Amino acid sequence: MSAVAASSTNFFSDSPPPQLLHDAATTPVLKAFAAAVPGGLDSLSNLKIFSLRLEGQDLALVQRTYAEPAGKSLKLIFAIGAMDEGQFHILHWKQNTGDEDEVMLGTVHLTSGRDFLITTVIDPEGQWFRVYGIRQGKLAMVYSGGGSSC
Repeated sequence: MSAVAASSTNFFSDSPPPQLLHDAATTPVLKAFAAAVPGGLDSLSNLKIFSLRLEGQDLALVQRTYAEPAGKSLKLIFAIGAMDEGQFHILHWKQNTGDEDEVMLGTVHLTSGRDFLITTVIDPEGQWFRVYGIRQGKLAMVYSGGGSSC
């Protein structure tokens, strides 16, 4: 569960949360994603696909949030893209940086019409947040910070 603190609830409006896709709905997205990954994909194992909407744009978020399932070392993955005519267009690809694990927390919809995707980033030295939004019609990281470190 995640929460956002603000001086007033009047800033926020309801919006559907990201939806985890299951079974048959993931197959075409996974196939298209694997074809779009620069340098190829190590495995389709343990990938989660979420469908979300930011400011009228339908997006797919792909994440693998742990590095060693069942004793096999797989790369952590965090990518955001859009499906178009059976092809996955990568809009954000998080470069694998070892132990850094980025995980989606949820979305926030403001009464002004702006939408944001909130993630948390965890590594052995600390934890912080990233916020993605639409800037000039394109997906962009609009904030990175907060959190704590050791």
